[in-house]
Amino acid sequence: MNNILMKVYYTPANVKDDPDRVNIIVVTDEDDKEKIDNRIRRYCAQKKKPLVYKYDETGISEYPPLAKIKDFPNQLLKSSLKEKDEIKVVKDMFETLRKFLYTSAKHQTRYLGMIITEEYVFLYHYIPKPAVTFEGDSIKEFIKYFDESTINWFIFYTTGSNITSLISNNTKGNSYFEFNDSDNVIYAHAKQGNSGLSVIIDRDIEYEQNGEVLFRVGYKPNTDIVLDTSADAIEDELFNNNNPIVVNLDNGIVTIEGFSAPLTIKEVKVGTDTYTKEHFEVAKHHITYKRLHIEEIFERIKFYLKKLDPIEIIDTPGGLKFIYEAKVSQKDREPKKYEMKKSAIISYPRDTKLKPGKTLYYIFPGRRKKSNYTELVQTISNDLSAHCNVDIVEISSFKHTYQLLEIGRISLFVRIKDEESKLAKRIATHINRIVSSLDQNKTPSNLLYKRLLSIIGLIEISRLLVSAKLKEILSLSAKQAIAQILKNEYGSGPSMAIRELDKLGVDLKAGIRRDNQKGLFDSSPSKFAEKIKEKMKRREDIVVYLIGINEDTKDFSPVPLNKVRDEFITSAKEKIEEDSTWRVIELTPIPLNEREGVLLLIAMRQQGQVSPDERQYHH
Repeated sequence: MNNILMKVYYTPANVKDDPDRVNIIVVTDEDDKEKIDNRIRRYCAQKKKPLVYKYDETGISEYPPLAKIKDFPNQLLKSSLKEKDEIKVVKDMFETLRKFLYTSAKHQTRYLGMIITEEYVFLYHYIPKPAVTFEGDSIKEFIKYFDESTINWFIFYTTGSNITSLISNNTKGNSYFEFNDSDNVIYAHAKQGNSGLSVIIDRDIEYEQNGEVLFRVGYKPNTDIVLDTSADAIEDELFNNNNPIVVNLDNGIVTIEGFSAPLTIKEVKVGTDTYTKEHFEVAKHHITYKRLHIEEIFERIKFYLKKLDPIEIIDTPGGLKFIYEAKVSQKDREPKKYEMKKSAIISYPRDTKLKPGKTLYYIFPGRRKKSNYTELVQTISNDLSAHCNVDIVEISSFKHTYQLLEIGRISLFVRIKDEESKLAKRIATHINRIVSSLDQNKTPSNLLYKRLLSIIGLIEISRLLVSAKLKEILSLSAKQAIAQILKNEYGSGPSMAIRELDKLGVDLKAGIRRDNQKGLFDSSPSKFAEKIKEKMKRREDIVVYLIGINEDTKDFSPVPLNKVRDEFITSAKEKIEEDSTWRVIELTPIPLNEREGVLLLIAMRQQGQVSPDERQYHH
């Protein structure tokens, strides 16, 4: 019997398309094996940006999708497994890989393949394609199963000596590719748009080609210009006004140096989604989503949630930590099972920025029952109270509800409820108008208010989010930050930086009666609401009250916290809103100590209920 030199396995990628069908090709001829070896070598050597990692030293060997790959040559090639057992091993591998296939990768025409020899394991995803050949005076059609044009991604497991022969001289010297000839190495590559591979190997991929974002621009009646780029490069190359070609999605035009007039953008393609003019704003947000690598992070998180079933998820500023129970078998006279806690970490990209010069926080709000986000809330609140130069990015699947909002110094890329989209923009515009006016005079009071109003805007916007848990995280962070700012001012007397900005809709009001000074607060929700409504009669679009700070005496007259429990808050809000003139965005106590605090009230005049002052402002 001839020695088995190679085995080839392949199966449909779609789980609905006969997943139990695993085809096997056994190779015993040296020439046939050499043909496949040479094709793999040529194909791998052509890749400009392969992903190369030591298998045993980078965590890949413990990562579920590739944990067993090192055993396949002995297990499937050399051992005498029965065919049904062999098929089971291969089916398990293919089933694991299927979990990482999305959208078109699961189409009925897609396949998964695996080639095994003593020297390597080659996993790949491909699309069989028809081709034509000329033989003598006849034309014959055949199907390409293993060709550069058909392979979407591959993972090549082999030794360092085999990889060294594949890497061209211009990349071999890069420290990124340092390994010894005896090391076990993973060498992987994906065509643009095959995001599943980054999750399988738990590593980010640098794509060799462009194609994430495509702009189709009208040039002549029968001719279009196509701009094809990656989301990572688009900010520097096409959205930069100093470049020869500038894309302006807000106006739907492209300016090209040397052209007499701007050209009109017909459509924008981001990934597999195409947007026409009326949806260019969504396209812009989708580009931001791609640029921040949210999809890759989200898919990796989903895999960890499903595979590990964590008992706790800990949010940190740099990533998510999953605590899970690992069942470990211990061989003894009688097999025993016991559980031990282990952890796995998904790190967020370090170099990605939503806006230059800011601290970026990724937040994953899904499946939060088992979550611990105390550290994250504390870190965000510290940054908010200190400087407010903060970016907040929500991790979720992309939907049209994503919006990019600038609120003073804070940038948000989050999902806003459909019905609240206009209100969110209205709030951001109002806060930014106030913050901009404070730039005219950089007094300590104005600098403090730029932070304070940015944080207040964050509280307002958090009420409009799709995710209730993200609202909770941001609201807690913002309230802790405001509490810290007010505590720093507490007891400062005449030197305190906080001042009333009456013309801009920010009022400081004494909380309780003190030294013959009448306070605005009343422990009766009805009486308190009437006082507030009287004060707001001729106020602008949005008003902010800090009740517990006396502007006249430049000190605090706090509100007793035991007088502003949930029942008081609910009743007072209902009374303020009962005539439909005002909508209460926030009414909450900000503790200064265990007994006293400042009552924060944010209210917005309802659409159609515009004050005379606001009417004049709009005209």
